[in-house]
Amino acid sequence: MKKDFSFPFIALAGFMGTGKSTVGKVLAEKLDWPFFDSDQKIEEAAGKSISRIFAEDGEAHFRQLEREVLAELSRKRQVVIATGGGSLLCEENRKELSRGLLFVLDANLPSISRRIEKDGARPLLSRIEPLYQERKKLYLGFPFHLETEGRTPREIAETLLELLSSEKKTLSVSLGERSYPILLESGGIAGIGNFLSQRVLSRHCLLVSDENVFPLYGSSVRQSLEDAGFSVHSAWIPAGEKSKSLEKAEELFRRLIENRFDRRSPIIALGGGVVGDLAGFVASTYQRGVPFFQIPTSLLAQIDSSVGGKVAVNHPLAKNMIGTFHQPQGVIIDPLCLLSLSEREFKSGLAELVKYGVILDEELFSSIEKNLPFLRARKSEFLLPLISRACELKAGIVEKDERENDLRAILNFGHTLGHAIEAIAGYGTFTHGEAVAIGMVKAGELAVLSGFPAQDQRRLKNLLEAIGLPTRIPELSSKALLEAMAMDKKNQGDSISMVLPLRLGRADLPRAIDHESLRIILDKR
Repeated sequence: MKKDFSFPFIALAGFMGTGKSTVGKVLAEKLDWPFFDSDQKIEEAAGKSISRIFAEDGEAHFRQLEREVLAELSRKRQVVIATGGGSLLCEENRKELSRGLLFVLDANLPSISRRIEKDGARPLLSRIEPLYQERKKLYLGFPFHLETEGRTPREIAETLLELLSSEKKTLSVSLGERSYPILLESGGIAGIGNFLSQRVLSRHCLLVSDENVFPLYGSSVRQSLEDAGFSVHSAWIPAGEKSKSLEKAEELFRRLIENRFDRRSPIIALGGGVVGDLAGFVASTYQRGVPFFQIPTSLLAQIDSSVGGKVAVNHPLAKNMIGTFHQPQGVIIDPLCLLSLSEREFKSGLAELVKYGVILDEELFSSIEKNLPFLRARKSEFLLPLISRACELKAGIVEKDERENDLRAILNFGHTLGHAIEAIAGYGTFTHGEAVAIGMVKAGELAVLSGFPAQDQRRLKNLLEAIGLPTRIPELSSKALLEAMAMDKKNQGDSISMVLPLRLGRADLPRAIDHESLRIILDKR
């Protein structure tokens, strides 16, 4: 199974006794890659066992040898590396290993104790319990974990390979001179440096992320960019919708000006929809537009907001009211990022996936219904085709109506009320997907009055509830919601316009809805 991945190597880390070397050998055999055990390389370099190194030379000397060995191994390509249990304590080692794809193997302390109780050669065995608790906190800072409890090394290796099994796929958004690729690849995030170097002239870039995402993926992205010759400035923002503001945009403008970014210097968004919208808005307005790239890490951003070039910040009175159209020059979608997504945010992304099924593709809707347990379990063989299909649908709409003059407006199904709920409840109270789920159900109720099949409406509501999304309007003032809906960008004059489905797989362009019908629907809790 020799494959050409964007990442140069796979590294396995974790506490002693989790099976890193055994799993690594099986994995290397299946990939037809060489295998290297860092502890074994250290013993070869020192000419003595690790227990003797600790006893005769001390732990500090061992750690120095470990740094030298990992620096050498991390320069290799298409290899599997098993690291020592304490290797990640060193920032230098973490930086070296961030060049590749790092998986942490997990096991509980009783299991580990049983596995290594007869191994007297481990120098740190005498203080295993405090060491385990200390290392456990360290390992939680890494995004990709594999559970080893009750599983054979072969099963663990096969699980990892399953995560990487999808073929690399490139889609295109065809917009003439502004056309750009969408790369879908497991582990593709580690190849951002090469991806960017082929598309921009400047080697001066700003990486924008948030406080949740950057600690997980920032090091890998930054290392890839630096290895490709980029000088990287990083900017973190607080996580959440409140950061999508003019205030945060001004902070990024200041960073760009102070560091003398020119019109060729790219801005890279690493994160979900908030990060992408904010970074894209700044990219579209700084010096009248600079290159922009998206690395979406949430499901919602991967299937929707990262594609199409709509970028904006919020105003306290309404969402996305201050914005532009600014297409990215490339999008990298790495489905492995979904492994670290919270359950709530993952379900929020599924709401947008359902939206595409309702307005454009009944087969997609049926596939979500049929495979929901596998999607909820984030099984890549079920999830990846749907991510790809959603991107294809979005790209097709954008190609026909880039600036939302007519057809593209159907992508706002569920959003008129959804945005109002977000604004009135307070940004961050509901996720975007939760608010849109409620908005879709209420739009469906209105659509039933004009011919949307009641059976289709039941399927929509049942699917959203099966996902675990809200379908009822929260305890918010109907009057306040109507006032917020009146601020929506799709409205013309005093009327409130909404996208209504005609049947599953097809929706109408936004139409004016009379206020009395809206009030009845909003009052129905």
